[in-house]
Amino acid sequence: MSKFNKILLYILFGISIVIGVIFFFNTESESMVYTILNWSYVLFFICLICTVIMPLFISNGKSKKGLLVKLGIIVVICVISYLLASGNPVETNVANEPSEGTLKMVDTGLILSGLLLLGAFLSIFSGAFMNLFRKN
Repeated sequence: MSKFNKILLYILFGISIVIGVIFFFNTESESMVYTILNWSYVLFFICLICTVIMPLFISNGKSKKGLLVKLGIIVVICVISYLLASGNPVETNVANEPSEGTLKMVDTGLILSGLLLLGAFLSIFSGAFMNLFRKN
């Protein structure tokens, strides 16, 4: 790990700790919730840049092809989740009912989370299962 990466990691970690401590000691303020959400967006986009965009510029042709295949699989899973989502209204006692689009996106997120959880369990258990039958 280069020195720049370590320094950047420590800076991001320090900012996260400061925001987290301020959030837990200032629970009355609604603006802190928006601060936490905005910081999570910043961290998400930094992660996205580091995992998706940077390998396109640094890696060779074979690994670029593999990255594009993996991105394609992710897009297909997201589209399947969106198509499975119903967006049907739910009975609530809230004055501001969420729109159908909001409900569809929430359903998409829930279905996507379930599919990813299932994929994670299958990969963990299939790897352990395959190791039982491999000869050392």
